Amino acid sequence: MDKIALEMIPFTRLIWKSERNKERWKSRLERISRMQSLAEYETVRQGYREAATIHLTFDNSFELLSKITEDNLYFLPIAKSAFYEGFSHLHLSVQRGKPYFIYGVLSRNREKALRFKEASNDPTKVHFEVGRMLGYPQCCIEAFNKRWREGKIDPMWEAALETLDKELPISESMRGEGVKHTLVCRPFLEANQLLRYFGARITTHLPHSFSCSETLKVAEYWKETMREIDSSAYRWLEKLLKMPLVWDAYRGIVQVSNALFIGITTTGFSKDRYLIKTR
Repeated sequence: MDKIALEMIPFTRLIWKSERNKERWKSRLERISRMQSLAEYETVRQGYREAATIHLTFDNSFELLSKITEDNLYFLPIAKSAFYEGFSHLHLSVQRGKPYFIYGVLSRNREKALRFKEASNDPTKVHFEVGRMLGYPQCCIEAFNKRWREGKIDPMWEAALETLDKELPISESMRGEGVKHTLVCRPFLEANQLLRYFGARITTHLPHSFSCSETLKVAEYWKETMREIDSSAYRWLEKLLKMPLVWDAYRGIVQVSNALFIGITTTGFSKDRYLIKTR
Protein backbone atom coordinates (compact mmCIF):
# COMPACT_ATOMS: atom_id res chain seq x y z
CA MET A 1 0.00 0.00 0.00
CA ASP A 2 1.88 3.06 -1.22
CA LYS A 3 1.64 6.06 1.06
CA ILE A 4 2.78 9.67 1.04
CA ALA A 5 3.43 11.75 4.12
CA LEU A 6 0.51 13.73 5.49
CA GLU A 7 -0.25 14.47 9.14
CA MET A 8 -3.91 14.62 10.13
CA ILE A 9 -5.47 15.24 13.54
CA PRO A 10 -6.83 11.84 14.64
CA PHE A 11 -10.58 11.52 15.07
CA THR A 12 -13.28 8.85 15.13
CA ARG A 13 -16.97 9.02 14.25
CA LEU A 14 -19.65 6.35 14.43
CA ILE A 15 -22.72 6.65 12.21
CA TRP A 16 -25.30 4.16 13.40
CA LYS A 17 -27.39 2.50 10.70
CA SER A 18 -30.50 2.52 12.88
CA GLU A 19 -31.66 3.84 16.24
CA ARG A 20 -32.21 0.28 17.34
CA ASN A 21 -28.57 -0.55 16.66
CA LYS A 22 -27.47 2.50 18.61
CA GLU A 23 -29.72 1.72 21.58
CA ARG A 24 -28.42 -1.85 21.81
CA TRP A 25 -24.76 -1.44 20.90
CA LYS A 26 -23.55 1.97 22.10
CA SER A 27 -23.46 0.84 25.73
CA ARG A 28 -22.04 -2.53 24.65
CA LEU A 29 -19.10 -0.84 22.94
CA GLU A 30 -18.47 1.14 26.12
CA ARG A 31 -18.42 -2.09 28.16
CA ILE A 32 -16.07 -3.70 25.63
CA SER A 33 -13.72 -0.73 25.91
CA ARG A 34 -13.70 -0.93 29.72
CA MET A 35 -13.07 -4.67 29.56
CA GLN A 36 -10.10 -4.18 27.24
CA SER A 37 -8.55 -1.49 29.45
CA LEU A 38 -8.80 -3.78 32.46
CA ALA A 39 -7.36 -6.67 30.44
CA GLU A 40 -4.32 -4.54 29.55
CA TYR A 41 -3.69 -4.17 33.28
CA GLU A 42 -4.57 -7.71 34.32
CA THR A 43 -2.39 -9.46 31.75
CA VAL A 44 0.61 -7.79 33.41
CA ARG A 45 -0.57 -8.28 36.99
CA GLN A 46 -1.17 -11.97 36.33
CA GLY A 47 2.27 -12.38 34.72
CA TYR A 48 1.22 -13.16 31.15
CA ARG A 49 3.50 -10.43 29.79
CA GLU A 50 6.25 -8.15 31.06
CA ALA A 51 4.67 -4.77 30.38
CA ALA A 52 1.63 -2.81 29.23
CA THR A 53 1.16 0.77 28.12
CA ILE A 54 -1.08 2.87 30.37
CA HIS A 55 -2.69 6.28 29.86
CA LEU A 56 -3.11 8.42 32.98
CA THR A 57 -5.66 11.22 32.87
CA PHE A 58 -7.03 13.70 35.38
CA ASP A 59 -10.12 11.51 35.73
CA ASN A 60 -8.46 8.12 36.29
CA SER A 61 -5.06 8.85 37.85
CA PHE A 62 -6.03 8.69 41.54
CA GLU A 63 -7.81 5.33 41.31
CA LEU A 64 -5.31 3.81 38.87
CA LEU A 65 -2.19 4.83 40.78
CA SER A 66 -3.76 3.58 44.01
CA LYS A 67 -4.50 0.22 42.41
CA ILE A 68 -0.99 -0.04 40.96
CA THR A 69 0.48 0.49 44.44
CA GLU A 70 -1.90 -1.99 46.08
CA ASP A 71 -1.01 -4.65 43.48
CA ASN A 72 2.75 -4.10 43.95
CA LEU A 73 3.19 -3.05 40.33
CA TYR A 74 5.32 -0.25 38.92
CA PHE A 75 4.32 2.65 36.66
CA LEU A 76 6.88 4.81 34.88
CA PRO A 77 5.85 7.90 32.84
CA ILE A 78 7.31 8.10 29.33
CA ALA A 79 5.63 10.98 27.50
CA LYS A 80 2.81 13.54 27.57
CA SER A 81 0.29 13.96 24.75
CA ALA A 82 -2.71 16.09 23.91
CA PHE A 83 -5.93 14.10 23.76
CA TYR A 84 -7.02 12.52 20.49
CA GLU A 85 -9.59 10.01 19.32
CA GLY A 86 -8.93 6.69 17.64
CA PHE A 87 -5.69 5.71 15.92
CA SER A 88 -2.52 7.79 16.02
CA HIS A 89 1.05 6.72 15.27
CA LEU A 90 2.55 9.52 17.39
CA HIS A 91 1.85 11.61 20.47
CA LEU A 92 0.48 15.11 19.93
CA SER A 93 2.12 18.25 21.31
CA VAL A 94 0.70 19.52 24.59
CA GLN A 95 -0.46 23.13 24.61
CA ARG A 96 -0.03 25.22 27.73
CA GLY A 97 -3.21 25.22 29.81
CA LYS A 98 -4.83 22.46 27.75
CA PRO A 99 -5.66 18.98 29.11
CA TYR A 100 -3.34 16.10 28.30
CA PHE A 101 -2.68 12.49 29.24
CA ILE A 102 0.48 10.80 30.49
CA TYR A 103 1.65 7.78 28.50
CA GLY A 104 3.71 5.30 30.46
CA VAL A 105 4.63 1.70 31.12
CA LEU A 106 3.13 -0.65 33.67
CA SER A 107 5.35 -3.52 34.80
CA ARG A 108 5.85 -5.94 37.67
CA ASN A 109 9.17 -4.36 38.69
CA ARG A 110 11.25 -1.21 38.32
CA GLU A 111 14.00 -2.76 36.19
CA LYS A 112 11.61 -3.91 33.47
CA ALA A 113 9.84 -0.56 33.44
CA LEU A 114 13.17 1.24 33.02
CA ARG A 115 14.18 -1.14 30.24
CA PHE A 116 10.87 -0.51 28.46
CA LYS A 117 11.27 3.26 28.71
CA GLU A 118 14.84 3.10 27.42
CA ALA A 119 13.77 0.96 24.45
CA SER A 120 10.83 3.31 23.73
CA ASN A 121 13.26 6.18 23.22
CA ASP A 122 15.78 4.17 21.16
CA PRO A 123 14.93 3.87 17.43
CA THR A 124 17.05 0.73 17.17
CA LYS A 125 15.10 -1.04 19.93
CA VAL A 126 11.64 0.49 19.98
CA HIS A 127 9.81 -2.07 17.86
CA PHE A 128 11.73 -5.20 18.80
CA GLU A 129 12.30 -4.79 22.55
CA VAL A 130 9.03 -2.97 23.25
CA GLY A 131 7.08 -5.47 21.15
CA ARG A 132 8.67 -8.41 22.96
CA MET A 133 7.89 -6.94 26.40
CA LEU A 134 4.30 -6.30 25.36
CA GLY A 135 3.96 -9.97 24.45
CA TYR A 136 3.77 -9.64 20.68
CA PRO A 137 4.70 -12.64 18.45
CA GLN A 138 8.14 -12.37 16.86
CA CYS A 139 6.77 -12.78 13.33
CA CYS A 140 4.44 -9.82 13.85
CA ILE A 141 7.18 -7.68 15.43
CA GLU A 142 9.45 -8.25 12.43
CA ALA A 143 6.68 -7.55 9.91
CA PHE A 144 5.61 -4.36 11.69
CA ASN A 145 9.18 -3.08 11.88
CA LYS A 146 9.68 -3.66 8.16
CA ARG A 147 6.37 -2.02 7.23
CA TRP A 148 6.96 0.94 9.55
CA ARG A 149 10.33 1.62 7.92
CA GLU A 150 8.52 1.61 4.57
CA GLY A 151 6.12 4.29 5.86
CA LYS A 152 3.16 1.97 6.38
CA ILE A 153 1.84 3.26 9.67
CA ASP A 154 -1.49 1.42 9.55
CA PRO A 155 -0.70 -1.81 7.69
CA MET A 156 -4.14 -3.39 7.43
CA TRP A 157 -3.89 -3.91 3.67
CA GLU A 158 -0.50 -5.55 4.05
CA ALA A 159 -1.87 -7.93 6.70
CA ALA A 160 -4.79 -8.80 4.42
CA LEU A 161 -2.40 -9.61 1.57
CA GLU A 162 -0.62 -12.14 3.79
CA THR A 163 -3.85 -13.78 4.99
CA LEU A 164 -4.17 -17.40 3.90
CA ASP A 165 -7.94 -17.56 3.31
CA LYS A 166 -8.30 -14.81 0.71
CA GLU A 167 -9.20 -14.20 -2.90
CA LEU A 168 -6.76 -12.64 -5.33
CA PRO A 169 -6.88 -8.83 -5.09
CA ILE A 170 -8.57 -6.96 -7.94
CA SER A 171 -7.27 -3.58 -9.17
CA GLU A 172 -9.20 -1.20 -11.42
CA SER A 173 -8.66 2.38 -12.58
CA MET A 174 -10.72 5.18 -11.03
CA ARG A 175 -10.75 7.37 -14.16
CA GLY A 176 -7.56 9.30 -13.53
CA GLU A 177 -8.04 9.44 -9.77
CA GLY A 178 -5.75 6.55 -8.93
CA VAL A 179 -6.45 2.83 -8.69
CA LYS A 180 -8.99 0.98 -6.54
CA HIS A 181 -7.67 -2.26 -5.04
CA THR A 182 -10.13 -4.77 -3.55
CA LEU A 183 -9.34 -7.88 -1.54
CA VAL A 184 -11.73 -10.38 0.04
CA CYS A 185 -10.50 -12.44 3.00
CA ARG A 186 -11.62 -14.38 6.07
CA PRO A 187 -9.61 -13.22 9.11
CA PHE A 188 -9.11 -15.20 12.29
CA LEU A 189 -11.26 -13.69 15.01
CA GLU A 190 -8.20 -13.26 17.24
CA ALA A 191 -6.16 -11.48 14.55
CA ASN A 192 -8.92 -9.24 13.19
CA GLN A 193 -7.77 -5.64 13.73
CA LEU A 194 -10.10 -3.92 11.27
CA LEU A 195 -12.30 -2.48 14.05
CA ARG A 196 -9.43 -1.53 16.37
CA TYR A 197 -9.93 2.21 15.78
CA PHE A 198 -13.28 1.89 17.57
CA GLY A 199 -12.06 -0.28 20.44
CA ALA A 200 -13.04 -3.73 19.16
CA ARG A 201 -10.23 -6.29 19.09
CA ILE A 202 -9.02 -9.26 21.11
CA THR A 203 -5.24 -8.96 20.81
CA THR A 204 -3.43 -5.61 20.98
CA HIS A 205 -0.70 -6.05 18.37
CA LEU A 206 -0.81 -5.59 14.61
CA PRO A 207 -0.44 -9.10 13.17
CA HIS A 208 1.69 -9.87 10.15
CA SER A 209 -1.44 -11.46 8.67
CA PHE A 210 -5.05 -11.96 9.70
CA SER A 211 -4.35 -15.70 9.79
CA CYS A 212 -1.26 -15.59 12.03
CA SER A 213 -0.99 -18.86 14.00
CA GLU A 214 1.26 -17.26 16.63
CA THR A 215 -1.42 -14.66 17.29
CA LEU A 216 -3.83 -17.50 18.12
CA LYS A 217 -1.45 -18.62 20.89
CA VAL A 218 -1.13 -15.12 22.35
CA ALA A 219 -4.89 -14.66 22.16
CA GLU A 220 -5.56 -17.47 24.62
CA TYR A 221 -4.59 -15.48 27.71
CA TRP A 222 -6.34 -12.37 26.37
CA LYS A 223 -9.59 -14.28 25.91
CA GLU A 224 -9.33 -15.92 29.30
CA THR A 225 -8.65 -12.59 31.00
CA MET A 226 -11.46 -10.77 29.18
CA ARG A 227 -13.99 -13.48 30.02
CA GLU A 228 -13.03 -13.25 33.69
CA ILE A 229 -13.50 -9.46 33.66
CA ASP A 230 -16.82 -9.29 31.78
CA SER A 231 -18.09 -12.41 30.03
CA SER A 232 -21.02 -10.59 28.41
CA ALA A 233 -18.77 -7.89 26.95
CA TYR A 234 -16.49 -10.59 25.57
CA ARG A 235 -19.42 -12.33 23.84
CA TRP A 236 -20.44 -9.00 22.27
CA LEU A 237 -16.87 -8.45 21.13
CA GLU A 238 -16.79 -11.83 19.41
CA LYS A 239 -20.12 -11.10 17.74
CA LEU A 240 -18.78 -7.79 16.41
CA LEU A 241 -15.61 -9.36 15.04
CA LYS A 242 -17.57 -12.11 13.27
CA MET A 243 -19.71 -9.63 11.34
CA PRO A 244 -18.71 -9.18 7.67
CA LEU A 245 -17.39 -5.68 7.04
CA VAL A 246 -15.80 -3.44 4.45
CA TRP A 247 -12.61 -1.53 5.32
CA ASP A 248 -12.25 1.31 2.80
CA ALA A 249 -9.14 3.53 2.95
CA TYR A 250 -8.48 6.48 0.64
CA ARG A 251 -6.43 9.68 1.00
CA GLY A 252 -5.94 9.45 4.76
CA ILE A 253 -9.49 8.51 5.74
CA VAL A 254 -10.81 5.03 6.43
CA GLN A 255 -14.46 4.00 6.61
CA VAL A 256 -15.33 0.68 8.21
CA SER A 257 -18.87 -0.48 7.56
CA ASN A 258 -20.65 -3.47 9.10
CA ALA A 259 -24.29 -4.34 9.82
CA LEU A 260 -24.44 -1.92 12.76
CA PHE A 261 -22.57 1.24 11.85
CA ILE A 262 -20.16 3.08 9.61
CA GLY A 263 -17.02 4.04 11.49
CA ILE A 264 -14.87 6.88 10.13
CA THR A 265 -11.34 7.69 11.25
CA THR A 266 -7.84 8.55 10.04
CA THR A 267 -5.30 6.19 8.53
CA GLY A 268 -2.09 6.43 6.51
CA PHE A 269 -2.45 8.65 3.44
CA SER A 270 -2.61 6.79 0.12
CA LYS A 271 -2.93 7.91 -3.49
CA ASP A 272 -4.91 4.80 -4.36
CA ARG A 273 -8.05 3.42 -2.73
CA TYR A 274 -7.84 0.15 -0.78
CA LEU A 275 -10.83 -2.00 0.17
CA ILE A 276 -10.76 -5.07 2.41
CA LYS A 277 -13.96 -7.10 2.50
CA THR A 278 -14.32 -9.82 5.11
CA ARG A 279 -16.60 -12.84 4.95
